[in-house]
Amino acid sequence: MKNFKLAINALMVGAAFTLYSCNEPNTTATTPTTVSSANVQAAAGAGLRVAYVNTDTLLNNYSFFKEKQEVMAKKTEKYQKEFQNRAQGLQAEFKSYENTRGSLTINQARSKEEELMRKRENLAQYEQSLNQSLAVERNKMLGELDSVVTNYMQNYGSTNSYDLVLTYTKGSGVLYANPKMDITNQVLEGLNAEFKSKKK
Repeated sequence: MKNFKLAINALMVGAAFTLYSCNEPNTTATTPTTVSSANVQAAAGAGLRVAYVNTDTLLNNYSFFKEKQEVMAKKTEKYQKEFQNRAQGLQAEFKSYENTRGSLTINQARSKEEELMRKRENLAQYEQSLNQSLAVERNKMLGELDSVVTNYMQNYGSTNSYDLVLTYTKGSGVLYANPKMDITNQVLEGLNAEFKSKKK
């Protein structure tokens, strides 16, 4: 009975739905090596043509990524509502049982408690299943992003005679990078144009 009351209290507080957040642009999906001062110095010393792309700017303005994030946000919201509906339904059952428990026999009460505990376990499994589904979807999206950006940069780097194109992001360890080496806007323009043409 003690465990059952704990279960009731946990449910009354409100089930915590921990679905994957997809509103944060941070990702490790872009393949090019993160820019480091050692890489830049080595490249410059060898007389190589080097450039970098600001990952944060790219992700915040790349139409493909923004569209995919909107899809993920809608799916997350849908799953949250589905879970909350089930949780609220089960909470109502718990409350109903609490109100009628005094009129039940010991066996009836025990049977009802076991039923409610099973439903609570099923709800937890359902939540886990939703989280796993969203994680799979997000990984798929990041894989697509990685593939698209990598393929584009292979062509872009070759066409524009770059020996090395790096990614730059806040906290990468680089205190300064010459803005003349920043090709983010050109890459972003090209990626968005490519994405737009593929949607036609």
